[in-house]
Amino acid sequence: VGWAAFVRDTADLHALAAALLYAVGTLVASSHGITTDGVTYFAQLRSLVVDHDLEVTREFTLLGQPTRPTYVVPIGPTLVWTPLYLVVTLVDAIGRGVGLWRGPADPGMQGLTLPFVRAALLSSFAMGAVGLWALALHLRARFTRAVSWLTVVLVLGATPLYWYMVYEPSMTHAVSFGFAALFATACAAWIPVGVSSRQALILGTLLGLAFAARSQEVVFAALPAFMVFGANRPWPQRLRTAQHLAGWAFLGALPWLLLQAAHSYVLFSRYDYSLLGQGGYFHPLQSRWADTLFSSWHGFFSWTPVAYVAAAGTVAYLRRDWRWAW
Repeated sequence: VGWAAFVRDTADLHALAAALLYAVGTLVASSHGITTDGVTYFAQLRSLVVDHDLEVTREFTLLGQPTRPTYVVPIGPTLVWTPLYLVVTLVDAIGRGVGLWRGPADPGMQGLTLPFVRAALLSSFAMGAVGLWALALHLRARFTRAVSWLTVVLVLGATPLYWYMVYEPSMTHAVSFGFAALFATACAAWIPVGVSSRQALILGTLLGLAFAARSQEVVFAALPAFMVFGANRPWPQRLRTAQHLAGWAFLGALPWLLLQAAHSYVLFSRYDYSLLGQGGYFHPLQSRWADTLFSSWHGFFSWTPVAYVAAAGTVAYLRRDWRWAW
């Protein structure tokens, strides 16, 4: 009876695990390797571990990839890939040392072969899966298990997330989603009941990592502000809570911000890269929000029709919890 009750109560989580198992199986079965932006992240990781520098021209040549005008990218994916990449490096060194297998015929390919590639891809997938799992646990505590499961499966399968977790996990999106989902759900769990210093440090760490993975995720910093200042408490108490949260969160984010700054300084000093201005990456006065949402070229609503349902649900959710909805 106990086992039957456990299975019944966790059926949605088992179904989510099955969907993720299918997705990771598709990832492993695919032989597409690392392409597009991910080549730069992977080349930098290999260069740091094997050559102890950030000169990646040789890695691009060995991978058969065309050179890029610049190699200015965020450091976040590299941070997430490093632990498993180092494990593969250690196992490979031990295996070659005791004669279980030989290294690549071209010594320059050391660190670039399939086990190392899969270490990077599976790390990104795992980060996206952690974000989905956090979202599922958050939703099932507030809605029915069926609603929670359906929502999470739609986020995985009916948005570009599946593509970025399975077919392009070497890009930043799966990693940044994971950190952003952890940050958002942790905010919802901790801030309304009073966030401790330790929790604020964790929130800062998660937001700092999300920013290091993809700088656009900094907009999630608005979420705790809505929750703190929108609370039904005296204004002085809200200010004290905001100061406490912001101070400790900044300390949590600081190591990752400094690491990103150091990484960017090295890259900006080597390449002619314009962040602002004509030809730059960031245009403060040209948001192009209509194209972002409705363009036939990757417009969010155009390419992701379920977003219309999500938008309608968000408007309806204003009555339930306007802070989270905003």
